[in-house]
Amino acid sequence: MKGDLAFYSRRIGRRPSHTPDSDGYVSIPDGTRILGAAKVTGKTQNGLSVGTLMAVAAEEEAIIFENGSYRREIAEPQTQYVVTRIRQEFDEGGTAIGGIFTGTFRGLDANDATLLTEDAITAGADFSHRWLDRTHFIKASIISSHVSGSVDAIDELQRNYLHNYIRPDADHLDYDPSREELKGWGGNIEIGKDNGGHWRYETELDWRSPGLELNDVGFIDSVDQLKLDHSVRYVVNDPGQWFNRYSVILNQKNRYLYDGTVTKRDIDLRANFHTKGNWNFRPRIGYDTDVLSTGSLRGGPAIKLPGFWTAQFNMSSDGSKDFLWWMGAYMDRSVDSDGGFSGIYPGFQFKPGSRFRLNCNLTFSKAKSDFRWFGSVENDDGDSSYFLAGLDRDTFGGTIRFDYNFTPNVTLTYYGNLYITSGGYRDYKLVTDPQANDLEDRFYQFGPGQWSRVNDSQLELRGLDASYLLDDNDFNYRSFRSNLVFRWEYRPGSILYVVWSHDRENSDLNRDSKIGSDLDYLTDAEPNNTLLIKASYWFSI
Repeated sequence: MKGDLAFYSRRIGRRPSHTPDSDGYVSIPDGTRILGAAKVTGKTQNGLSVGTLMAVAAEEEAIIFENGSYRREIAEPQTQYVVTRIRQEFDEGGTAIGGIFTGTFRGLDANDATLLTEDAITAGADFSHRWLDRTHFIKASIISSHVSGSVDAIDELQRNYLHNYIRPDADHLDYDPSREELKGWGGNIEIGKDNGGHWRYETELDWRSPGLELNDVGFIDSVDQLKLDHSVRYVVNDPGQWFNRYSVILNQKNRYLYDGTVTKRDIDLRANFHTKGNWNFRPRIGYDTDVLSTGSLRGGPAIKLPGFWTAQFNMSSDGSKDFLWWMGAYMDRSVDSDGGFSGIYPGFQFKPGSRFRLNCNLTFSKAKSDFRWFGSVENDDGDSSYFLAGLDRDTFGGTIRFDYNFTPNVTLTYYGNLYITSGGYRDYKLVTDPQANDLEDRFYQFGPGQWSRVNDSQLELRGLDASYLLDDNDFNYRSFRSNLVFRWEYRPGSILYVVWSHDRENSDLNRDSKIGSDLDYLTDAEPNNTLLIKASYWFSI
């Protein structure tokens, strides 16, 4: 399925997923140890490709110090992973059919409190075909999942942000707290013309049932939806007086819940101009209608949020020069509120010769969101009240990478990423009628005299003859992550890697910090260093 991954390699060796419930000191490993792994891949002369991966990750424990004593609790059980992919090509790749199978098997027992599922299996198939001199195409894929485990584990899965079976206004979602398994499926069909002539076009249908689950060894970020997208492009590849080539693209997208309820429609117009001097210019403008958001209230009903306009512009200099630079700018503005986002993204690349290359990217952005999740409060009857707030957020980031080739077979690569973001909440709102036609009828707005700070981490909101105590979610987060990779291809197809990874992060509730002080705080953070050695050996049979 487009945008999803049946296999996502970072799931293997991930940070343990269970955090013990404790008011004491809790120590959890940063990752799960991989006890062993094996991978076999290959392709025959007849176009048959096969790949198989098997891995075993160790059981990891959390150490808890509470009430003057230590105890241990399972943070991640021992887990086995299996991934197999097969693909057969015909007509020199003009037609292909394939399949994939993945399995995640956890060694759970009755004492495990991780709320993890026990077994997760997915199976899928895909097909592609080209015709009319390979200018036209059709692609199709389908995948199904089956996840099993304890009643508590499956209940947790139904309740999480992805599946959200407990949403009270969704009649098509069948929430069952006694389930011991969850099943789902999805698919994708694309058909169109993507080369030859000036006109190109494409239509795509994509669907994901509410129970589809890939996140044990894959990646999926949304379910319970249908997508129907259309795209038309006009392409000119013949050099003219001003441009070597250019294209203009019109996209129209539609989003629905799995039962057919419309959640969003949008349209955007974009272009790409490549000048005679090898510069690139890429403008874009778009409009999104009101959004029916099923996840903004985190288990609550769907809520209608305002649509917005977007504008974007990117440009880059001549990429054939030793020094290349680029600049991007993005802005969106809400239709019915004061919310908006703006950011700039400069960067450069320096490559004085064939051996060395340096890349640097920077990010500066400011966001003013009027409808962000702030919390919920449950009353004595079990009914919940949902709160949103405005959020002002500033973000700064930077990425640097350099590559040096000692020889074609011996290389050194460094990657470093700095990320700093801070946010402060304001304009607190109680959701009253989440799908009212008029925006002001969807909320009760708390005035300046209707809220007060109880302590450094909590607020009290007062209104509608009630008071509510919520966590104050102002934040400041800083992180730096880097790795240095030495690569040696000691014989054709056989490679030795030596990798050093370094990262550090910290956070606090002080929203008013500055970049200089953020860097000082980050320098004082406890670092994590990892040394990894990996070798592969290629052979033919």
